Parts: sequence; structure tokens; C-alpha cells
Amino acid sequence: MMNTPSVEPLTEEAAWRIQIHGLVQGVGFRPAVWTLAQRHHIRGRVLNNGQGVQIMAVGEKADLANFLSELTNHPPPLAKISSVDWEPVSTDDIPEPEFLIAATEHTGRETGIVP
Repeated sequence: MMNTPSVEPLTEEAAWRIQIHGLVQGVGFRPAVWTLAQRHHIRGRVLNNGQGVQIMAVGEKADLANFLSELTNHPPPLAKISSVDWEPVSTDDIPEPEFLIAATEHTGRETGIVP
């Protein structure tokens, strides 16, 4: 009987909750996030909430870092990002098999919308 050595994955998958604050609603931000997610092989979802735009993203760590860097350095032209918060979460929190634009989450806070 032959013993097969265990093989470590070549890449490591991670999941992040990203909250974008600022004037990021009504400026094509969610479609821009969707486009970047496709380019960087990210699955998950993006939605508007009372704090701005929330992104739940799963992918290889390098892809996530490149995705977030490109998004924050090259947002849609009318968007004004004031801050970005992100934290690691469990991949179980993001069951989507692809990336989608989700419905707005209604919370008690309000965010600015570009006229």
C-alpha cells in the first residue's frame, strides 16, 4: 500500500467584510465593485447599507488585496471614499458561489448620496 503525502494548497483562501464610507451610493459603485470582483476572481456580494457600501468577499489572499487596492485607488469618478474598514470573517459567512449585487440593507444610519 502506498502512502500519499498530504499536499498543502498552493494558495490560501480568505474572506473579508469590507465597509466603504463616504459618498458611494448613487454613483455606480456597486456595478464597479462587481466588475472588479470578476477581474480578481472574487465571490460574495456587495450592497448599500446605512454606512455606505458593504462588500463580503472571498478569494485568494493576493486577489483580495489587489481587489481592495484597485477599488480604493480607482473608485468610480463621482465616488468620494472617506474611509475603508475591513476585517477577516469566516468563509462560511459568504455562501455565494459567484459575486452578486444584493438588495439594499436598511439600517438606522444614513449615508450621503451624490445628487
